[in-house]
Amino acid sequence: MKRLLLIISFMPLFSLAQDVIILKDGSEIKAKVTEVGVDEIKYRKAESGPIYITRKKEINSITYADGTNEVITVVKSDKDTIPNAYMLGVSDADKYYNCNNCGSFGVGASAVLLGPMFGLIPTVMVSSTPPSSVNLVIRKKEMMNNQEYMKGYREEAYRIKKSRVWTAYGTGIAIEFAAFLILLFSALH
Repeated sequence: MKRLLLIISFMPLFSLAQDVIILKDGSEIKAKVTEVGVDEIKYRKAESGPIYITRKKEINSITYADGTNEVITVVKSDKDTIPNAYMLGVSDADKYYNCNNCGSFGVGASAVLLGPMFGLIPTVMVSSTPPSSVNLVIRKKEMMNNQEYMKGYREEAYRIKKSRVWTAYGTGIAIEFAAFLILLFSALH
């Protein structure tokens, strides 16, 4: 009986166990967390009080009554995301890099004149060389000092150059094959 009275007398202390919400500004909220959502956390300051809602981006961590600690990380949605400099560079290269003077015409001509085997040598050489800085056609001069922007722009320009060079090689082989068939049929008739 004494044990039962002892347990009953300590029950209010167990219900007082609280979670501590630590905000980004360093302040603490003692409450009972009722729900951790995608963008917000719901809690009560008193057992029968109103439910409060705080956005996750305002919260640093939560220490629960059982002693566990949860650091809050915010997953940015598409509406919160601003394109970073790298992706801006990739996008600009798609718009402005035109692959002039990148060697694709010479590769196509060598495939026609030298054939597939010997035309492959300049194709590999030209496609393995990144575009020169002179040929990059960067329109946003203010971004030239941004390393991430330039990395994205250069990598995308290089991808475009390789694609155009190999397309020119394939086109050259197709032209040579068509010319061969025309000559063959004209010789037979």
